[in-house]
Amino acid sequence: MHDQVMRCRHKFFKYVLKVSFMVPLIHILTSFIPFVFLFPFYNYLSFAFFIGSVLIDIDHYFWYVIRFKDFSVKRAYEYYLPENRPKREKDILNIFHVWEFWILILALSFVHIIFLLILLGMIFHLTLDFIDLNVKKTYGARAISYFYWLKRH
Repeated sequence: MHDQVMRCRHKFFKYVLKVSFMVPLIHILTSFIPFVFLFPFYNYLSFAFFIGSVLIDIDHYFWYVIRFKDFSVKRAYEYYLPENRPKREKDILNIFHVWEFWILILALSFVHIIFLLILLGMIFHLTLDFIDLNVKKTYGARAISYFYWLKRH
């Protein structure tokens, strides 16, 4: 019985590792859990956490529009699907994922609680992203600094 449980757990975790944490639906569902826990304390300000953890990825769309001069949300979404990863270029600039933007939000978090909740959402989001990038060993897939990215291009 114990061996069957262990095999079942092993299969489950292998499946979980195959699923991309960076798919929008996964970000939305996983962000909803902390949002529910924050709501009794921060009420509607908790949406700032949710916005920080989900809408941070709008920069992927911005990159796609600038890079390809194409406003299609569908094609932008398909461009970022995990199965298209080998076709994509490396060193993509996602402006909301660079440390300079994080410093700005950190500074603003001392001004108003809403920015602190946005920052917490962004940290939650990036944690999932780093887990996904590490599991799939896709290092260097995007720039971590705007200024270093500019220097390379």
